[in-house]
Amino acid sequence: MNVHYHNWLNIEVLNSYFKEGMCPVIKLVPFSKTAKKLRDYDILIQKKKNLFSFHSAGPEPTSFDASSQFSNLNDLYFQLEIEDPLFSNYTDLSPIPPQQMYYFKNSENSTTLQAGENITAEDLVTVRQTILPISPPDDNNLVEIKNDQGVTIQKEPDSEKKYPSINPAYLASGNYQLWVNGQQIETFYHFDTVFSEKCVGVVHINVPQLINTTQETAKLTLQFKARFVYWQYQVVLPKLWSVTKKTVSLTVQNEEKFTTPSVEKQITGGQTASVFTSSTPLQLEESLSTYPQLSLTYIDSRVNRKADLLIDLPNPSAEQLKIINPEENENAFCSTTIIYV
Repeated sequence: MNVHYHNWLNIEVLNSYFKEGMCPVIKLVPFSKTAKKLRDYDILIQKKKNLFSFHSAGPEPTSFDASSQFSNLNDLYFQLEIEDPLFSNYTDLSPIPPQQMYYFKNSENSTTLQAGENITAEDLVTVRQTILPISPPDDNNLVEIKNDQGVTIQKEPDSEKKYPSINPAYLASGNYQLWVNGQQIETFYHFDTVFSEKCVGVVHINVPQLINTTQETAKLTLQFKARFVYWQYQVVLPKLWSVTKKTVSLTVQNEEKFTTPSVEKQITGGQTASVFTSSTPLQLEESLSTYPQLSLTYIDSRVNRKADLLIDLPNPSAEQLKIINPEENENAFCSTTIIYV
């Protein structure tokens, strides 16, 4: 009998930093229990650039029925790993606070995994793997962990021994509530896995909800946004040149993005550089379609001749970021490039 694989789900990862938005530096790693489910249901995942395609085996390509094929398949969990160490530089993400991480889940009537148009701090959740933000339970404090349906899962003290003792490490993956003496203290998530150093979040696929919303290949997206920073060029000119005019120009949507005149500044090695900074933060991009241009009119003292020079400037590096004006705006980043003419 021939086996056919039906493509029933595609997850596309996007980031406006990359050309055409395709983000190839993301990896989805299944939790161990999810990996077993994928084997049991004969589900293969294929990655091509920024697209993760889920395929399931069946006897005929036209006879695939997701509702019957996955009737007992509920939740799939994946670690979201970043394979580029500069990802947080060129992507508009705030530092992740302790005990938090990004959590993405499919929802009814939505094709995006994040809460909004792009991934933001709204997608961060509190995660408790082994430690709770309270003192150890004692006879004077009743501590309970409840699931998202309000059902008690763990309880201490428990004179009737009806519940397991309080220990988040033994919880299944899911959303929980921490209660102390009848009052809810916090909502948190626990994930039944050991996170890798590259992991920044969890992707949760609710299969029943997914197959109930579509009869064809389901499509979900995860959208990151590129970081906007000030572009700065420090231009070092030959000492034998007498420059009469110098500008850096970049037009974006018919608007000039660099201020003139430049500012003179001492840089490394005691050299003087003409510093040009964009008037507003500009998006970092993997590759530019239009490059900033340096325009010079100068007189070379060796030949006493006036000349013009027009050169393209390089794409600002995501590696060379620094904070500028920290007192005015702590999120104002700048990418600096030194140019020797």
